[in-house]
Amino acid sequence: MKTVFFLFFFSLSVGMASAQTTGIQFLLDNYLQLKDAFVKSDGKKAAALAVSMQSAIESLKPGELEPAIQRPFSAVKAEMLTAVQKIARKADLEKQRPAFAELSALFWPLIKASGNSGHKVYYYYCPMKKAYWISTEAVIKNPYFGAAMLNCGNIAAQKN
Repeated sequence: MKTVFFLFFFSLSVGMASAQTTGIQFLLDNYLQLKDAFVKSDGKKAAALAVSMQSAIESLKPGELEPAIQRPFSAVKAEMLTAVQKIARKADLEKQRPAFAELSALFWPLIKASGNSGHKVYYYYCPMKKAYWISTEAVIKNPYFGAAMLNCGNIAAQKN
């Protein structure tokens, strides 16, 4: 029952956030929350956040995006939905994290092509998992290993 209430109130807060933030920034905000759940190795929270990100992706209309990313978003939308659905299905980090890697690889080109977000966005690489992730933090916090290898990784690219 607590999970149902959590998901309801979380979805409500995400819906309210969408009124304030639109387009790629809205997706990035959702993605960063999901990344943070993986950094904390919280599979249950990651699953709940993936449900919210799925709703955000589904609700995003091409007209809400800047022209440069309307077509690229349309090209990867279905794959992004598949990745977040894989994360949402199970609270098992070992099964969720590969889907998070897929989502990150699909999402970075959209971030790169988008306009100025007002802050730096980093594209980090984990050599141990051979996977990338996106962050707005200059300090590395690896979502693929959590506390075990929190600072493992390097900057592959960045966008202002």
